[in-house]
Amino acid sequence: MYLKLIDTKSDSVGFSNRHGHITEQKYECPCGKGVVAYEIDDITGFKNWDIYCDCKNCSDKYHFKRGGIAEEK
Repeated sequence: MYLKLIDTKSDSVGFSNRHGHITEQKYECPCGKGVVAYEIDDITGFKNWDIYCDCKNCSDKYHFKRGGIAEEK
């Protein structure tokens, strides 16, 4: 299922040849009581991403993917 995007922000970070963007997207969790956050660090030489849900019930029941997608476990 696709989750509802509720907020997105992007910041420029770094300097010289070590610059890039950090982007955070927040989605409403499936039950509507929490937030699923997707954060990506797109910095030259340091690419990383993380997805987490602050709702215990939805964290136990769903697996979250990039782009605001939730799949049942």
